[in-house]
Amino acid sequence: MVEPSRFNYPMWLGCACLPEEAKLLTTAGTGRVRFARSKGTAVEAMVPEPEPCAGNPESRCGEVSVGTRARVDATKTRRGVDRTEQKQYLSNGIVGLEDLASFQLVPPAERLREKRPVAMIECIQEIPCNSCVVACKLGAIQMARINDIPRVDYDKCTGCMACAMVCPGLAAFLVREGDGVGYVTMPYEFLPVPKAGDQVTTLNRKGTVLGKSKVARVLPPERNDGTALVTIEVPREWVLEARAIKASV
Repeated sequence: MVEPSRFNYPMWLGCACLPEEAKLLTTAGTGRVRFARSKGTAVEAMVPEPEPCAGNPESRCGEVSVGTRARVDATKTRRGVDRTEQKQYLSNGIVGLEDLASFQLVPPAERLREKRPVAMIECIQEIPCNSCVVACKLGAIQMARINDIPRVDYDKCTGCMACAMVCPGLAAFLVREGDGVGYVTMPYEFLPVPKAGDQVTTLNRKGTVLGKSKVARVLPPERNDGTALVTIEVPREWVLEARAIKASV
């Protein structure tokens, strides 16, 4: 049993008409309770104001006592992110641009138009990883805690590619918009590795083909622990969408 972390969203507890998912352990004053989930982790939650229960009109949802069973019906994570949306990308594996925008992980338009590229880290799961923070010598990537989502300071970022070189989840990209064209640098771990000047098939996050693009430059895998970094030249409207390529065999 670990120390409880604090959640600030309502949880419906103690209603007999709801499935049993957690066991209430102790009350902790002012509507706050501590309970154990099935995996054995303990959390604290705010109990909402009691209201009539649809399943049992004589009882009220939210009325709890020590030792009763409880159900967690949270709509938001402790970071305030809509859990319904979170379930979608966790179930299908596709992180959309709208998901990234909801986490404020999309660089502003004016920064995209600067001459230097900017990092766009598409990491939205709270996992214990800070390799990008350690790699960035400019302090342009910030995490207050090891499980936090990495945040890029777009003013400090120089587009050096250090984060993209070390990200184990291949979730760090470099993006830039130019005059009528854009550039996207992405990690690439397939064979054959394309060469500068090659035409490649460009795909979005869903794997849908966007069209053909030209390889502008390549950091070969032997210079980066087996992972190539490929920069492609794309139409400007693809800069925030192009995230994978298929090289010709």
